[in-house]
Amino acid sequence: AGFLLTGFQGRSVAEALYEAMEWLSNNSSDQLDLQLAHWLIRRFSPHEPLPEGPTARYEFRDPASGRTVVAELPWKPGGREREDPTRPTPETDYAGWACDFTGINYCVYADTAADALVLRFSSYFSLEDFLRLKPALSYAPKTPLKGSDPRRAAAALAGEDLEHLASYLKRRNTRFKKLLIDLREGSVLFNGSFPGNRRLLEILARGPFRSTTAATVFVPLLSRDPEFLARAFQEGWPLGESLKAEMRRGTKISPPRAFADCATPLCRPGEGDGRPPRTGVQYRLYLLSGPRCASACDQLVSTVKDNGLGEVLGLPSGGSSSPAREAKSFRLADGQTFELTLNFGITYRANGEVLEGNPAGPEKNLYPRPGYLREILSGLR
Repeated sequence: AGFLLTGFQGRSVAEALYEAMEWLSNNSSDQLDLQLAHWLIRRFSPHEPLPEGPTARYEFRDPASGRTVVAELPWKPGGREREDPTRPTPETDYAGWACDFTGINYCVYADTAADALVLRFSSYFSLEDFLRLKPALSYAPKTPLKGSDPRRAAAALAGEDLEHLASYLKRRNTRFKKLLIDLREGSVLFNGSFPGNRRLLEILARGPFRSTTAATVFVPLLSRDPEFLARAFQEGWPLGESLKAEMRRGTKISPPRAFADCATPLCRPGEGDGRPPRTGVQYRLYLLSGPRCASACDQLVSTVKDNGLGEVLGLPSGGSSSPAREAKSFRLADGQTFELTLNFGITYRANGEVLEGNPAGPEKNLYPRPGYLREILSGLR
């Protein structure tokens, strides 16, 4: 179905990709493929080199006949920003829909034709975002925000928001039996928190489930640089003290641990696993994923897939999670300085596999196109 691209500007596709990799990078191979396709037709012209001449030459092969087809098209420089072909566009995906319930960073739509609710997460939110944007919630929050510790206030607000979402989902379950969670814009529950992932799934899951875990890699910099070590494992942090003891024993990689919200300070494996209460909520669960879905969002997709809690649709998530990272400053010989954020952690999926570069995905990739969301909803079983 369709022709295969074999050449661009007199070079092979592999050579074109090699050139593009100077400007493109991504943990997700699916996202990289899409970025390359975009690179071959339009570029972020203020910062990326344009092809020579006013036209671009493309060579295709017809798999059915084996013949080669050459097309030469006028080149149109891109706009001020590189477009992301995987990002959902509200104008097309959600045109004409009104929110049935609005939370901190999400909206729930009701599709009576598909007998489904669509829970659409919009973007990463912090407490500062919430106070600045002032979204019109479907409830009046009771959490005191002004004058409170920001981290505690954000956690309390997230918990309150989740309680209201749980009540809404239970109430609407009498009418709707399917729930599609749209994660393509890259976010999950408020604060992007791992505990929020687990608590959301505890509302929807019908039995216990395993969660993702993390491990620390004891890179040489941790033992060489006391300042970097102090920032990575803060004094008085029980888990940090345990990790420092592991490092002194010569351990290369720490044992896996639960991410957060643990019963003990050492966050042993299993403490982050889900144990759903009997809520009476019973939806057939679907996730609409894509390569912008990273970090805690990535973990949510893998937890659902690896535990068989629901079906993943769309494209694989980003395959990117950094459970342990810290900034390090470097000075060049001429006195200039620069800073890198160094990752020294590993995230493990619920099935025990490394998450980085190994995202959970659908049985068959479905790429965005006009009418994409409606098509998916009409096909839900």
